[in-house]
Amino acid sequence: MVLPYYRINWGIEVLLMLFYLSLMLVSVWTDSWMLAGLCSGLVQMGVGWMGHSMSHSRDTLLNQIGNSFVGLTIGYSLSWWSPKHNRHHMFTNSMRYDEDIMHEYKRYYFPLLALKWRYDSIESSLLSRNYRELGIILLGYCILLQQNPLPLLLGQLVFGYFTSL
Repeated sequence: MVLPYYRINWGIEVLLMLFYLSLMLVSVWTDSWMLAGLCSGLVQMGVGWMGHSMSHSRDTLLNQIGNSFVGLTIGYSLSWWSPKHNRHHMFTNSMRYDEDIMHEYKRYYFPLLALKWRYDSIESSLLSRNYRELGIILLGYCILLQQNPLPLLLGQLVFGYFTSL
């Protein structure tokens, strides 16, 4: 029987969210630039994959929690990303419909993809007038900007590259 594998294990989901939220706060409050960059990058990669899984879930509550958590921790809008990603699954490698390959992304641009998706998330929230989502994303940025932005940016770029491969 396949069904039990698709049930949500809320204990694991909550523990993962607490773990990544803790890493985010360590990246903000540490005096070590290297630790800040490492934690920031791990949050980017881990929460990105959590958001990926949460956006594929059919559980409404998990989608709502995931949207807020992903927006707060890494600045992505799942309400923007999920339809884009679902089109990618429906039209994989179609230059006409798959936004993931519509552009001439060179491998050396991959680190910038995470930054582009952050911009796209803010733009989508503004255009759709989703001010709740925008507020959560901006709150996350207010928390992150308690740290020097350079190590956070470097962590994002390094881990953004490996996530995009």
